[in-house]
Amino acid sequence: MQQIFLLQLGYGSVGKEFVRQLHAQRDHLQQLGIDLRLTAIATSTQYRRISGDVDPMREPTWDGTHAGWGDLKNKVGYTPAMIVVDMSAAETSAIHRDVIEHGGVVVTANKKPLTDHMDVYRVLHGDTKQYFYETTVGSSTPVIQTLQDIVATGDEVREIQALLSGTLGFLCSELRKPNAMFSDIVSRAKAQGYTEPHPRDDLSGLDVARKALILGREIGRSLELSDIHLEGLVSKEIEAIDDVSKFLTALKELDHEYADKVRGWQKEGKVPQFVARITKDGIHVGLEGVPQASPLGRLEGPENLVTFRTRIFDASPLVLQGRGAGATYTAAGVLSDVIRAVRV
Repeated sequence: MQQIFLLQLGYGSVGKEFVRQLHAQRDHLQQLGIDLRLTAIATSTQYRRISGDVDPMREPTWDGTHAGWGDLKNKVGYTPAMIVVDMSAAETSAIHRDVIEHGGVVVTANKKPLTDHMDVYRVLHGDTKQYFYETTVGSSTPVIQTLQDIVATGDEVREIQALLSGTLGFLCSELRKPNAMFSDIVSRAKAQGYTEPHPRDDLSGLDVARKALILGREIGRSLELSDIHLEGLVSKEIEAIDDVSKFLTALKELDHEYADKVRGWQKEGKVPQFVARITKDGIHVGLEGVPQASPLGRLEGPENLVTFRTRIFDASPLVLQGRGAGATYTAAGVLSDVIRAVRV
C-alpha cells in the first residue's frame, strides 16, 4: 500500500468538497493500492494539523494562525515527500515555487501562480512530474491534457476559441431570451449561486483572461496577463462600486445597451457569447456575437467549450465540452490530478 501525505491549501467550497470526496473514495483508492492521508489544512491565516480521518460534514477546529508559508510549513511539519494541494484563490506563487525547487509536488486549481510573470511560470512549468494543474482551466474537463497531447505530436496549434466561464455562459444564454434585461439576469445568477460573492469578479472577465493566458502559454506564447486584450462587461466606474446592492442597481444603466447589441446580432443569425480567442497575434477576451450554428453558438447554460484549430484539425476543429464550474466537478478534477501525480 502506497501511503501519500497531503497538505491542503484553501477550505472554501472546493476545498470542503475535496475533503468529502477524499473521504468517500478512501476504500476505492485503497483497492488501487493508494492510501491518501490529509495531514493538514490551511487557509491564508489559519491551519489545522490532522491525525486520522476528517469528518467532511464538520468545520475544522483550527490549531492556530500562521504568518505565511515559511511559518506554516514549520508548524505542520511539511516535507518534500508530501503533495501540496492548492484550492485557494490566494497569491501562492512563492509557495509553489519553493515546493518545486525543493523537489516537492504541487496539485493546483489556483490559476494565479500560472499567470504570474513568465519567469515564475517557467519554474513551475519546468517539470511535468512535479506540477499538475488540469483544473485551472476546465475544471474536470481534460483541456490541458488534450492540448499537451496535441503539442506532443508536433501538431501546430493555430487558434483556440473557448467559452471558459459557466457564470458568463449562463448570462449569455439568458440574454438571448425575449425582453431579457442584463441587470435582472445578473441578479438572478447571484441568487442562484452562479456568481462570486461580488458579481464584478465574474463580469470583469479577469478569470477568463487568466484561463486564456494559461492556454496561450501552454502552446508557447510568451505573454503576460497585461498583454491580453480584455473587454469586461461593465465599465471601470461600475466595477469600482464595492457595495453589492448598489453595484446591481448600477447595472440597470446597461440594460438597453445590451438589449440593442443582442437584437443586432440576432438579426445577423448570431448569439452573444463571452469568448477567449488565442491566436499567433495574441489573446482577445470579450463579449461578441458568434454564428448560432457554430459550436460556440450552440452552447447554452453554464458549460465550457474549447475548440482547437490545428494543422491537422483545420477544416474541422477538435471540440471539448463539459462542466467548467462547480465545486463537485473541480474537486473531482483535483482528486484525479492527485492520483495522476502519485502514479507518475
